[in-house]
Amino acid sequence: MINQMLLEQLQRNVHSFIRTVRTLSTEQFLTKMNGWAPRDVTAHLIGWNRATLDGTDAIRRGEMPAALVDPGEDCCKINAVFVAQYDSTDPQQLLRELELSFQELARKCYTLDLADWTTDFGVQLGGGAPLTIDKFVTFLSDDYDNHRREIEAWRETAAAEND
Repeated sequence: MINQMLLEQLQRNVHSFIRTVRTLSTEQFLTKMNGWAPRDVTAHLIGWNRATLDGTDAIRRGEMPAALVDPGEDCCKINAVFVAQYDSTDPQQLLRELELSFQELARKCYTLDLADWTTDFGVQLGGGAPLTIDKFVTFLSDDYDNHRREIEAWRETAAAEND
């Protein structure tokens, strides 16, 4: 049995993000906002989909997910790796890769036992808080929602400036 509500929320957030990015022109997709272009954000989320996929197994083994071993302040090191790794500037190509990586993650999550979602396997975040699979997936889901809202606010501000 899976954590259905969490996966449904993640799916809603992923699809809301994709819908928002699809409203952007290619130029907007490549234009920096708050230091990152929506292209960079999309690449970063592809990387985190894959890191979360791999991280579920690491957590179940009692190991820190590789992406969190030395991520840098505010995950700047690992995010830079993801932005470089998924380097396409084609919005459609990156959105396809985002959807594919999300589907891979979702398939993996559907194989997890419900108990695994909240079990403390001994992996600890800074400060000693346990890192559970549901927390890791929640972080990702929230990241999608936060980035969607940032892009929407940036797009609205840019539109107002052009009026």
